[in-house]
Amino acid sequence: MVKRKPYGGCDLNSAYSVVEKSVSTRDYNYREATAEMTTGQHDATGGDNTTYGEAYHYADNFLQKGDKEAAESGAFYARIRHERYLNEQAILQGQSTSSLLMPGLEIKVQGDDAPAVFRKGVLITGVTASAARDRSYELTFTAIPYSERYGYRPALIPCPVMAGTLPARVTSTVKNDASTPISTRTGATGSTSTLTAIRGNRVMKACGYASRARMRETPTACICRCWRERKSASRLRKATRTDLILQA
Repeated sequence: MVKRKPYGGCDLNSAYSVVEKSVSTRDYNYREATAEMTTGQHDATGGDNTTYGEAYHYADNFLQKGDKEAAESGAFYARIRHERYLNEQAILQGQSTSSLLMPGLEIKVQGDDAPAVFRKGVLITGVTASAARDRSYELTFTAIPYSERYGYRPALIPCPVMAGTLPARVTSTVKNDASTPISTRTGATGSTSTLTAIRGNRVMKACGYASRARMRETPTACICRCWRERKSASRLRKATRTDLILQA
């Protein structure tokens, strides 16, 4: 005979941990280099004494400090991150035979023997269901305490990364050109990237607008000091083959 649990019967348990009390963020906007981009300590709980410490995040990719209501601002990301930390403060689990439970559903468990946190209300964040011929339908759910001050924030998807060396080739619109501008933006003031020109067995480093007046054709590397004189300086003599490699 298949053993069945009473309909809606739950095996409830909970786990608690200490999480960050507040979150602050900071970023850098190169278009406004002098702008203040550090947000204050944001607390989504409104003064919970069970939290401790501060989390600091840099480079969340925002352009303005803003406030907690302004979308994609520094304060906005600080609030979202603190809510994600608070989701880890209490992890609740239970089992049931009800097929009506689903993620996003708020439930309250009645009964004096149920833990207080379940009687106040919980928000289901995930479910796992199983059944077999010799076993009745059973659903296991995870939840967090329901709160009107903050909601459920799923874990961030890891950013894609590319490991190893990424080769690149820089070409010029001028035939047999010994150098090419790194930036095509008008009024560029330079770049941290460096172009390496390989000519035969001679290696020379130069900025985007290298010229013969600022470079000596020697086996050792030399650096162009001022690319602003590129128009008045003479070009490097033409080479039958010039490879330009972009070095980060």
